[in-house]
Amino acid sequence: MTHVTMLEVMATMQSCYPIYFNKAAYSKDPVEKMKFAIVGSIAFFYFEKIFEKPLNPVLGETYEAYGQDGSKIYLEQSCHHPPISHFIIEGPDQNY
Repeated sequence: MTHVTMLEVMATMQSCYPIYFNKAAYSKDPVEKMKFAIVGSIAFFYFEKIFEKPLNPVLGETYEAYGQDGSKIYLEQSCHHPPISHFIIEGPDQNY
């Protein structure tokens, strides 16, 4: 077991999204936007491989984190069984 909850682990896993989504937001080419979105999703898999089991989140638990670029990540545990978490990421300039 690790000392962090699943919501904290999810925020860590999504730490690459702001980097690639900012680049996608400022790109004019729709194909480049899609490429940045795909790369952000693939980068997610590196952080997914953790070896310690996180603590189960409690129903109604919330977590808020900030990205290195000023983006905000909000997470909430909305269902206990099956475990369902919802999140939203807001860019620093509200650009994604």
